Amino acid sequence: MNSRALVSEAIGTFFLAFGVSLSVAHQLPFTPIIAALTVGLFVYTVGGMSGANLNPAVTFGLWSVKKMKTPDALAYIVVQLIAGVVAMLATWGLTGITPVLDMDLSWVVLVAEALGGFLLVFGVSTIVYGKAKDEVAGVIIGGSLLLGILTASQVGSGGVVNPAVA
Repeated sequence: MNSRALVSEAIGTFFLAFGVSLSVAHQLPFTPIIAALTVGLFVYTVGGMSGANLNPAVTFGLWSVKKMKTPDALAYIVVQLIAGVVAMLATWGLTGITPVLDMDLSWVVLVAEALGGFLLVFGVSTIVYGKAKDEVAGVIIGGSLLLGILTASQVGSGGVVNPAVA
């Protein structure tokens, strides 16, 4: 594991969580678009260095299909979670607002979040397994995230589909 990959992953995850946190803090209606555009951008900008997982669930999925070694996956997850906490603290420090999602906790929400996560990982898998050209990776992954968030958010979920952002 090289440090460039971890730094790239930290920067991408920070800006994803920071953008979403600011949007939630100010109750903006286009948070899913912010998340999707951020992921798409970082797929193109740091994807070559880190893979631009930006999500512990994606990292876990890649590890589970043996696309990542265990030490690398653990390092990514730690860095992603730390970046998410730093983003939340930065949002609080800049705005004085702690972003909180108002969501129901139920089996329906759990299933909706799982379906949203599936849609994201489906898009990621398309790229990882070479079923689409790398030139469209950011569009496919960002679009998959947008669809996943919009799907999950229809039933009282915040449509997070990312533990680092949550």
